[in-house]
Amino acid sequence: MTVYLYREMGMPAVYGALIVVAAVPFQIYLGTSTAFYRSDTALKSDERVKLMKEIIMGIEVIKMYTWEAPFRNIIDTVRRQEILSIKMSSYIRGVIMSFIMFTARFSIFITVLLYVTYVDRITVENVFFLTCYYNIMRQTMTLFFPQAVGQIAEMHVAIQRIRDFLMSEECHLPTRDQISTDNKFRKKKPKKRVTISSSLTTIIGAVGSGKSTILHMMLSELPTSSGSMKVTGNVSYASQDPWLFVGEILEQELAIIQLMQDKTREVREEESTPNLQSQSMLLPSAVSLTRRHLSIILGISSCADQELEAEAQATGRVRGSVYKEYFLAGTSYIYVFIVCMMFNLAQFFASASDFWISRWSLIEDHLTGDPTIDNLIWSQGGLYRNHYVVIFGILTIATVAVALFRAFLFFSLCMKSSIKLHDQMFDCISQSPMSFFHANPSGRILNRFSKDMGAVDELLPQAMLDCFQDIYIYSSARSPVFGHVNATVLGLATIRSFGAQQLLTQEFDRHQDLHSAAWYLFITCSRAFGYFLDIICLLFIICVTFSCLMKTDIEGSNVGLVITQSISLTGIFQWGMRQSAEMENQMTSVERVLEYTKLPQEPALKIGADKAPPEDWPSEGAIQFDNLSLKYTPDGNYVLHKLNFDVRPQEKIGIVGRTGAGKSSIIQAMFRLAYLDGSLRIDGIDISTIGLHDLREKISIIPQEPVLFSGTLRKNLDPFNEFPDELLLKALNNVELLNIEEGVGALYKQVSECGTNFSVGERQLVCLARAIVRNERILLLDEATANVDAQTDALIQTAIRLHFSGCTVITIAHRLNTVIDSDKVSSHYNSLLFNSP
Repeated sequence: MTVYLYREMGMPAVYGALIVVAAVPFQIYLGTSTAFYRSDTALKSDERVKLMKEIIMGIEVIKMYTWEAPFRNIIDTVRRQEILSIKMSSYIRGVIMSFIMFTARFSIFITVLLYVTYVDRITVENVFFLTCYYNIMRQTMTLFFPQAVGQIAEMHVAIQRIRDFLMSEECHLPTRDQISTDNKFRKKKPKKRVTISSSLTTIIGAVGSGKSTILHMMLSELPTSSGSMKVTGNVSYASQDPWLFVGEILEQELAIIQLMQDKTREVREEESTPNLQSQSMLLPSAVSLTRRHLSIILGISSCADQELEAEAQATGRVRGSVYKEYFLAGTSYIYVFIVCMMFNLAQFFASASDFWISRWSLIEDHLTGDPTIDNLIWSQGGLYRNHYVVIFGILTIATVAVALFRAFLFFSLCMKSSIKLHDQMFDCISQSPMSFFHANPSGRILNRFSKDMGAVDELLPQAMLDCFQDIYIYSSARSPVFGHVNATVLGLATIRSFGAQQLLTQEFDRHQDLHSAAWYLFITCSRAFGYFLDIICLLFIICVTFSCLMKTDIEGSNVGLVITQSISLTGIFQWGMRQSAEMENQMTSVERVLEYTKLPQEPALKIGADKAPPEDWPSEGAIQFDNLSLKYTPDGNYVLHKLNFDVRPQEKIGIVGRTGAGKSSIIQAMFRLAYLDGSLRIDGIDISTIGLHDLREKISIIPQEPVLFSGTLRKNLDPFNEFPDELLLKALNNVELLNIEEGVGALYKQVSECGTNFSVGERQLVCLARAIVRNERILLLDEATANVDAQTDALIQTAIRLHFSGCTVITIAHRLNTVIDSDKVSSHYNSLLFNSP
């Protein structure tokens, strides 16, 4: 086609084609720049999602400590950096997409200008053959080619990230029946060979001395720094942090039974024994894995009041209100109107330039070559050739300028909406009641902040800009994949020790197969849709052509314009319709995000100054339970039934009872983390009449499961920066976590994700240091010493006697020795409280 065009129009056609080709290196550069910013965006997104994972996993602690605002600030900081990278890549993508309108028209303008200036008058046939050629070339060189460059660059980044993950060092698990060690367990000790076989062995030591580390070494979860270790036989492991994989209760029970049957069968086949006594059992909490899981299952099965909510898989079209809420999330009606006008104006200038060259070519077609006659023809139109050149140039430049301005405005609109939606969703999540987190797996919530926000940030603006003109199953099928992977990572040590890798892999395969099936369905439907659209466009072109042949009084320029526009419709119509479907597909992410901006909310965090409690409240710490009942969901069964008891100021109360008796529910009631009936008063003020932060910031707690967040140790002690370093160092010294040689530097020790570089006992001591720093009149201990050794238990009890002697202390425990120093010990059983002498 290029050769034929050269034969018809000579070198001007070549110059026009060179303009399109010359733009390719620039587009390649822009495409690689987009990949760079996309890679940077992926890193920022990973950091944000990691933070969100920690927040979701520790949301109960965040609520009890009233730390919503500090974490909002942390998320905002990371989000701003992420949005900056997204903006840059979006603006570059806008420039690339504006080339679609720029290159073809500018090439036509240069070709026509050179042709009529240096060669001859231009004919209608030449103009519209030229237009068809450049339209085809435009689609290839300015749409598909740069898109391919960008996608290849992004694919390269993705493959590198996958490669780095796959090249990570793998864990080599023990397989036989004896544990033999030849290691340095502690520094400054001589190397010693230890063999453990067919015996009950107990490892004791202070907090942080490496007891759990030894078990992880036996499980090959940690490498040895020197010496060697040999573990033979089947190993069972009960983690200090209880773990269950995502699924229904029945699935948990059947999975455990199946695993136990498989293990029993293996032992009988290998050793011909009918029991499991030869298996090595690693028990950091003195409870076997199966027993703990089964006790939890039996407890939940017997009295469960709530179930995990199944994620909705809606069908049909996205409602118009979703589009409205999206566009108005970060802007106003006026801004949206201006953006719409820019789209109309860009199309107006583009159509005007096509019409203008059609009219120009019609005038040129009537020229005879006789200057006298030609001047008469030009004068009849009122414009001369130079006028047509100038106006056509102005229209071309205006088309390009408005297209660029339109792209920048539109991406700015999308970014503002995306920022606002993310902020609204985070605020709504952080203020949702705990029942929401009990009913929704963390993977589902993370899916909103990862996949859905990624679609809203990047995929939707691109599809919407192409279109501006109903797949829900795929989006819903992805949530179980996120949830399963997240839960699996949290319980890797338990999974490996219990030999459940195959079970979890099969479960992942089921989730991934459903996800892949939904994606395959979307791809096949999209391709079939495009094929039928091409057929429709072809039939339309045939109809237009025959209509022109049947009409005898139509101008040749108009015929060329109609046919040329019809031919260009073939690719544009299919692309536009595909992007229209893609836009609606991505709008499902907006719909899902919007759902999370309208979740039920907790009562007000703060109330008016006229209703707020006094600044020194509670000054005494007296607590009265008056017919208090508690349930975890609005329509659930009561867990606590009409509790009535008083706690006098500075009294030390111990509450004991079996697991599942509802002891920790009293803590939930104190912090208003569940739904209450009746009255609970602190120093005579009903806690239901004040703001949640007014209540929660006045109560200190050492939770049952200590939670640390990534960052510095100082941020974990004082995220508001309210207290001086000296006070924080003193608190750490009081709980024996301070290394004198480190000094202030100890406060800036980095805490890894979920505090995994601290032992459970050390995390519990950090929580105790938090309570010492806050020094509130009421202290609650929720099984605070259940997961620590006797020495740490004694340290905690000593610290409480020393630093909280003038406070009201309520201790929840299941061991009597933990509450032996209490003024009053109560037994909690079947939701009734019985006072004991």
